[in-house]
Amino acid sequence: MAPPSVDNDRSIRGARRFALVVPAALIAPFALMALGLRAGSADIVIVSLLAAALFGLVLWRVWLLFVDVEEHRRTQDKLTRSIEQERRRTLENQQLLASLSERQLLTDRLSRIQRKISTRAPLQEVLDAITQGAADLVHADVAALRFIDEDDPGYMVIVSSVGIDEAVADEVRRSPLGRGVGGQAIVTNKLCIQDAYTGWDNAIPQFATGGLQTALATPVHLGAEPIGSLVVATHRADRRYSTAEQDALISFAEHVSIALNDARSVRAMNDALEQAVHQAMHDELTGLPNRACFYDRAEQALKAATRAGTATAVLLFDLDRFKEINDTLGHRYGDRVLCAIEPRLAPLLRASDTIARLGGDEFCVLLPDVAGLDDAMDVANRLTRALEEPLDVDGMTLVVEASCGVTVAPDHGTTADLLLQRSDIAMYAAKRSHQSVSAYEDDLDRNTPDRLALLGELRHAVLHEELVVHFQPQIDLATGEVEGAEALVRWQHPRRGLLAPDVFVPLAEDTGFIHQLTTWVLDASLAQMRRWMDEPAGSGIGPDFTVAVNLSTHSLLDDCFATEVSVALDRAGVPPERLALEITETTLMADPERATRVLTTLAERGVRFAIDDFGTGYSSLASLKDLPVHDLKIDKSFVAGMDDGSDDAVIVRSVIDLGHTLGLRTIAEGAETEEMLVRLADLGCDSAQGYAVARPMTACELVTWIQARTEAGAAVA
Repeated sequence: MAPPSVDNDRSIRGARRFALVVPAALIAPFALMALGLRAGSADIVIVSLLAAALFGLVLWRVWLLFVDVEEHRRTQDKLTRSIEQERRRTLENQQLLASLSERQLLTDRLSRIQRKISTRAPLQEVLDAITQGAADLVHADVAALRFIDEDDPGYMVIVSSVGIDEAVADEVRRSPLGRGVGGQAIVTNKLCIQDAYTGWDNAIPQFATGGLQTALATPVHLGAEPIGSLVVATHRADRRYSTAEQDALISFAEHVSIALNDARSVRAMNDALEQAVHQAMHDELTGLPNRACFYDRAEQALKAATRAGTATAVLLFDLDRFKEINDTLGHRYGDRVLCAIEPRLAPLLRASDTIARLGGDEFCVLLPDVAGLDDAMDVANRLTRALEEPLDVDGMTLVVEASCGVTVAPDHGTTADLLLQRSDIAMYAAKRSHQSVSAYEDDLDRNTPDRLALLGELRHAVLHEELVVHFQPQIDLATGEVEGAEALVRWQHPRRGLLAPDVFVPLAEDTGFIHQLTTWVLDASLAQMRRWMDEPAGSGIGPDFTVAVNLSTHSLLDDCFATEVSVALDRAGVPPERLALEITETTLMADPERATRVLTTLAERGVRFAIDDFGTGYSSLASLKDLPVHDLKIDKSFVAGMDDGSDDAVIVRSVIDLGHTLGLRTIAEGAETEEMLVRLADLGCDSAQGYAVARPMTACELVTWIQARTEAGAAVA
C-alpha cells in the first residue's frame, strides 16, 4: 500500500525526513537477521524478521499519524485563509459602505443646497448651508467662506463661518489677501493643504493661537477668475485629508459659484424688471410718472381718502402755445420746456403729491389730501404762476403759460377716470374764458345722462350691426361719369329710427370712441367695395371707382393706424388705389409730423388722400406741398355762397387754381343745384358731389342709380 500523498511543500519535507528514519529503524533487525543466518540460528532469523515487521508496523502507524497531522494542518491553514479572506472582505465592505454613506451624505447635502438655490432662498442662507455642509462632510472643527473685498481687492472678507468664536471672527473678518490657507488658495488658484498650520509663517495669528493644526482650502470661482475660497481646518495634528474629502470640498466650492451666478442672474432680472416697471409707469422724456402710474396712485389716494373722510384733488395742466415753440424753434426746445415743468412745480408741492405727464403738453398734479376746493384752487393758482416765470433755454428766454382744470373728490367724482375727465372739461373752460384756472361745474359738461346713454347704445350698435353705410356719389364734371362715392355712416336706431351722423359722431369724438367707429366704417366700406368688384360688369361700378372714408384726428395720430388700414385692405381683397381717405385741415394740424408719417406710409402702398373741408382750417401751402395728398375738397360753405354775390366764388376759384398748381384734383362739396354744377365746371373744378348729383343712398340704391344714369345717357349740365 502506497502511503497517502501530501501535495504541499511542508508535507513533502516531512515525508523526506520520515524516509530517513525508516532505514535507520530497520538496521538493527536486518543486522540481527544477518548474524542469525551466519550462525545458522533459525530463532535469531525469526526474531529479527518479527522485529523488522514490528518496526515496519510502528513506522506505518507513525506515517499514518503524520499524514493525519498534515491533513489537519492543511485544513487548518485553509480555514485560517478563509477567515482572513472573510475578514478582508468584511473590512472592504465596511469601507465601501462608509464611502457610500459619505457619498450619500454629500449628495443629500448638495441636493438640499441646490433646492435652496432653485427656490431662490436668500443668498446668505445658501452660503451658510454650504459652509456648514463642508464642515460636516470633512469632519472639520472650523470652516469659513471668504470673498475678495470688492471695495479693496487687496483684502478678503469672511462671509460665512462655522466653529469660529465671535470675538475671533470679528478680528479676522477682514484679512490681507494671501494670508492663511484660504488666501493661498485664492492667490495660487488651486487646492491648498497645510499639515502644520500652527508653525506656518503665513498662518493667520488668531487661528494659530487657537491651536489649528491642519487646514484644507479650495478656490471659489465666478467665471474663470477666483473670487474667494472655502476653508476647513481641525485641531488634530495627525489629520490627513483624503481624496474623497478634497473632492467634497471642491464640490461645495462649485456650489458657491452656482449660488453666486444664480444670485447675479436673479439680481439682473430684478433690475431689468424694476427698470421695465419704471419705464412702463414713467414718461421717457421727463422721468415723471405717466398716465398709468397716475391712475394707480390716484385710485390708492381715493381709497385712503374715503376711509379717512378727506378730500382728494386732481389738477390738469395744458401748456398754452406750446405747439408754437415746437413749430418755430424745433422739438429740441419743446423737449427742454417739458423737462423744466417738474423743477418749477415740485418745490411748491408736498412729498405726498404727484406730478405726472399724461402725454404731449398735458401734466397732472394729484393732491391726495386737501381741505376742499378752495385749497385745491390756491395750489393750482400758485403752480400756474410758477409756470409763467420766464424760462431760459440756450440763451433764449421763453414764456410758457398754462391752463388748469381742477376737480375735487368726492364732490366731482369718486374715480380717477371721472376726475381726470372732468378736470379736462374744466381746463378747456379755462382756455375758452382766457383764465389760468377753472374748477369743474356741471354746466360745463356736455356729457348729459342722455348723451352718455346714447354712447352706451352706440357701442352696442357697432357690435350688433345697427350701423349702416350710405354712399354719396362723386361725378367727373368734364365727362359726367361717376368716379367714386363718399361713405357716410348712419345709425338705424331701434327706437329713434335712422340717425344722421351729426347726432352721434360728435359724441364719439368727445369720448374717444371715434377710432372704433372709423374702423367699423372702413371695414364696412371695403367689404362693400369687394362685393361690387365681384358683381358682373353691368352693375355700373367701373374699375376705377373709389370709395372715400373720413378719418378722425384720433385715427390719424395713431401710429398703428397705417397697419390697421393695410390689414383691412388685405382682408377685404381691395386694391389700395380704390380707397380714398379724407382728412380735415384741423386733423392734419393737430400733429403734422405724425400725420405726415402715417399718410406717407399708406400713400406708398397706393392709398389716395383728400383734404376735406379745405379753406376752413389753417393749413399752409408748405404743409400741402410736403403731404402725399391727391385731392382738395372745397368746403360746401364756399360752394353754397357762389350765387349770392359774395366773394365765395373768388375763394372757390382760388382754391381750384391752388389745387391745380400743386398738382391736385379739386372736388366741390355741397353742390345743390344744376347751376352750381355748371358754374363749378366753368371754374375748372374737376369733380363734385351734392344733392344736385344725388343724395346719400344705400349700396343697392347706388348701383340702381348708376345703371339708370348709364342707360339714360345722362350728361352733367
